[in-house]
Amino acid sequence: MSDLTNGKTLPDSSDKADFYELITDATITAGVVDATALASNAVTTAKILDANVTTAKILDDNITTAKILDDNITTAKILDANVTLAKLATDAHTTGTFTPDLQFGAAKVGITGTQTGTYVKQGTLVTCFIVIGLTSKGSSAGSATIEDLPFTVGSGIGAPVGSIKMDTISFADYPFVDASGTSLRLYEISTAGTVTNLTNANFADTSSLNITIQYTV
Repeated sequence: MSDLTNGKTLPDSSDKADFYELITDATITAGVVDATALASNAVTTAKILDANVTTAKILDDNITTAKILDDNITTAKILDANVTLAKLATDAHTTGTFTPDLQFGAAKVGITGTQTGTYVKQGTLVTCFIVIGLTSKGSSAGSATIEDLPFTVGSGIGAPVGSIKMDTISFADYPFVDASGTSLRLYEISTAGTVTNLTNANFADTSSLNITIQYTV
């Protein structure tokens, strides 16, 4: 047992406290102390300094959940105690897809084509990319909206436009979109500052839209 005691005389085996004192970090290596040499209750968190424990000294199959008490790990012992689940959820970066739904007057009778959407969410900021290509604008009439945004727009927050491209869609001077709830509303604004809704009359059966928007939730 000289490898374990650094040449010191081993005390009575019942005197475990003295035995622990004889075993120093320098003598504990993967080649000297293995699972059979350590009883389940022989190692406690009080006897282990974080700086002395390396992956080279620990074999995974020697560590079991039965040997680790959850109540020995507290937020006070973790430097990253300021990282909470709420903060992780807020700061999380996620991506996904959704299906935008073009409507006229809150209806979509006979509208056909492709409508796709993707989004990137970073914390409370959402960026949506919408591509719509019609093969028929259908028979519904009224103001044009795009429904089913992936996240509800924050209260009182509009949707600044990153970019908007329209093909085969008429408008007066400048088109723009605004958002509330999970809906986008399509508008036109004249050089005189007059704002009106785009409607089915502005669209054709082959109209297309490419929109990038950002908003907060």
